[in-house]
Amino acid sequence: MALEATEGRLAEVLPEIADRICEQFIFDGASLLKLGEVNTFWRQRVRDPQLWARLVKERFGEEEIPPPAQPAVPLPGWCFFPGLDSPGHDVKGPAQAPGGGGAGGAQLTPAALAARAEAVGACAFNTNGCVKRALLPLHRWQRFSYSPGAGLYVREAAVVAELGLPPPPPLPQEAAEPQARPPALPGWTFFPLLDSPGWEVRHPATGEDHFRSSCASLAELARVAALFPAAAAAEGGGGDEGGGAGCEAFNTAGQLKRWVEPQIHWRYLGSPGSSSWEGLYVRDEVVRQRGLLPPLPGGRLHPLLRFFQQGRMRAAAARDVAVTWLNGTYLVRRQDPELAGGGEEEGGAAAAGLAAAAAVAGGQGAGGGEQAAPAPAPAPAAPPPLQVVELRSVCWLDLRGCFRGLAPGRYRVAWVLRLTPDCNLERINVRTQLTARRPCAVLDRTAAAAAGAGAAAAAAGAGAGAGAGEDGAGGGCPAAVGSELSRVVVGRGELRGHLGAGWFQQACGEFRLPYSRGEGGGGQVYDVDVVLWDHEGNWKQGMWFREVVLERVE
Repeated sequence: MALEATEGRLAEVLPEIADRICEQFIFDGASLLKLGEVNTFWRQRVRDPQLWARLVKERFGEEEIPPPAQPAVPLPGWCFFPGLDSPGHDVKGPAQAPGGGGAGGAQLTPAALAARAEAVGACAFNTNGCVKRALLPLHRWQRFSYSPGAGLYVREAAVVAELGLPPPPPLPQEAAEPQARPPALPGWTFFPLLDSPGWEVRHPATGEDHFRSSCASLAELARVAALFPAAAAAEGGGGDEGGGAGCEAFNTAGQLKRWVEPQIHWRYLGSPGSSSWEGLYVRDEVVRQRGLLPPLPGGRLHPLLRFFQQGRMRAAAARDVAVTWLNGTYLVRRQDPELAGGGEEEGGAAAAGLAAAAAVAGGQGAGGGEQAAPAPAPAPAAPPPLQVVELRSVCWLDLRGCFRGLAPGRYRVAWVLRLTPDCNLERINVRTQLTARRPCAVLDRTAAAAAGAGAAAAAAGAGAGAGAGEDGAGGGCPAAVGSELSRVVVGRGELRGHLGAGWFQQACGEFRLPYSRGEGGGGQVYDVDVVLWDHEGNWKQGMWFREVVLERVE
């Protein structure tokens, strides 16, 4: 039945009832967007950012903002070199002050690291926690960060005796304020705690995927990025990942981006140990042309966009998956050899989420506490070409896809792979691992409503889609976070059977997530990692990775 035919029955209802109706779509955002097509009332409800903020919090949990970057502090007898490190010569053992906390989670302050260096007679330490027994010549040092407070502390005596340098100017004794954001740069829009994955421009001199070796500050990086289009066009492009010449963005890690992915595919950088200073600078004209949603006050993106960012069921290997040794040498990003056009979206949900988010943000003014969306582009920009990952040669093969906020139920896992004639893998191992679980009040309310209607037996199945019994009975879901849900080994014979077939979907087992797992027996949502790995000592080659897919089968 067409949605228009239901307008009379889905006319304006009480806000509380409307909220309960909307939350039934907590695992199906695309259908919730369809509800907004019924009439003006439902369109306004679906455009409410507070609705999406509640759904994001309920399904994916509270999103913590990392602390601001702490500036360098003066230490008597030590000189500070901002952003730099002398690689190697690390003292083995726990990087901690005597009597202090261990390295596994304790904050390693400069004072604590200085005490550790004093205890072992070291000459330097960096703010990552590495204590140095010797220093390389200055020309072999590396810049590892632009963040305030990151860098290398060197004994004053060693600066002269080992480096042959005059001591740098001392740090000010007055405590500097923490920095929540990097500097504003003309011509660039900053998106805090976000990054657009892939499409890094290779350094023309070093071949590295960053420009930290030649740019001493973000301001210098911005100048290189601004001039890069003309220089790249004159030289024929540069970089080995395809795409047009130029640079659309750069991040605070020093990487220049040839393309910017649609915002729904951007990565959140708020992991433990990070700071709120990190993020992505995008050209102002790219923001306008693509209709990118600006960050809201406080640095967050629109919650509707975050909902679709986190709720994917397909993870592209080159974009969404954590790939060990994806450095352009051992494993590399490539354009899909079997696709001439741009990338594919997940069942239209990603495109629908972007369009709806633009409409939602565009309907919010300053009175709603939201920033308005930029003016829409005259014509939609083509998405960047779909990238895949090529295994050139590696010993430690490890790819990890993360799926967040999964509903109870049974899931099927598959990797989309491609073999070349030189493939020498004896096997691939695939496991699914429970990484987090959270109570979900929406599931409890749905189950309670079903029970109140005399359908208690179907509450878990209909309301939560679980199909599992009490507290994991019949589901096989282990209680401990970190436990395996499934493990599959795919042997050489099965793999070689797909040689010459192009892309194929390799089945990698199933797992079940039960409805009830909390202490109070309430409904739970889950985070799961799907890991493909082979850690045997031989060098491996000849396999391409496109995506890992979860399919909910009951």
